[in-house]
Amino acid sequence: MNCSLGIDEIFTKLESFTHHAMHQFWEDGPLQTQASVWRNITSHKQVTDTNLASISHQRRGKLATLDEGIKSKLTVTERAWVEVIPP
Repeated sequence: MNCSLGIDEIFTKLESFTHHAMHQFWEDGPLQTQASVWRNITSHKQVTDTNLASISHQRRGKLATLDEGIKSKLTVTERAWVEVIPP
């Protein structure tokens, strides 16, 4: 990830997001590996991001992330499940 924010700034942003009135915590449960989002996974490094995108889609929400690279393995339709937060 190419991010210009320091770890303290990242934690401050994350805390502000999790304290937002609309924030919801979603339990992940068992992996839904039959979902189409898993078809392009080529590395263990992509499992967490893919799982989070899948959960977001199942809950009719969006995954908020600082990682711009997550969209590169998703289809155009699946990219709508992810919101990249600019630094």
